[in-house]
Amino acid sequence: MDSVELLMETENFFKISISNEQAGKVYTVQNLVDVIAECLKIVSHEKGLQKEIFLRFANTLREVKNIQSEIQLSDKISNYLQVEEFTFFKEIADKIKLGIPCPSKSGTDMLNKFKKLIHWAPNYDWEQLTVEDFVNAICAKNYILLIQPGNIKTQYEIYIAVQGITAEKLGIDYFEIAPDKSFTNDLGID
Repeated sequence: MDSVELLMETENFFKISISNEQAGKVYTVQNLVDVIAECLKIVSHEKGLQKEIFLRFANTLREVKNIQSEIQLSDKISNYLQVEEFTFFKEIADKIKLGIPCPSKSGTDMLNKFKKLIHWAPNYDWEQLTVEDFVNAICAKNYILLIQPGNIKTQYEIYIAVQGITAEKLGIDYFEIAPDKSFTNDLGID
């Protein structure tokens, strides 16, 4: 996929038109969020959606894994979930009624087999991901359910939709997409 297709998908979702001048400013995920926020005249950085999904996730995680301590957004997700614990991922997803992206297992079975053949490794370290990164990935995987294009109020909602669209259209892990990531150098868009 190239940058023109990604911009078109973004314009379709947000129901906006990005000018060539604005498109020329987009190098990173955050740049795209800024351009969309400018088009929609959104200045709020409130993270109400993140707070809501974090509470659902944290309460369910404490229940499923019998965790007694408080879970913080800044905690490492690996303190609570290991990559190979797929049964917990599924159980949590069922309880919070949202899809949960499984780390380095995205794509079709055929794609996963190909990744193994070429010794593909994710472009992130699971041990370094935070609970916040994980919650953002949950939101991004479910952006169509969680975000109404005609009712976007915050730049966080824009970021989540951009993360979801980018992961969906590029076929990469949600965990690889962050505000500072370059579309060309980090995410492989030409």
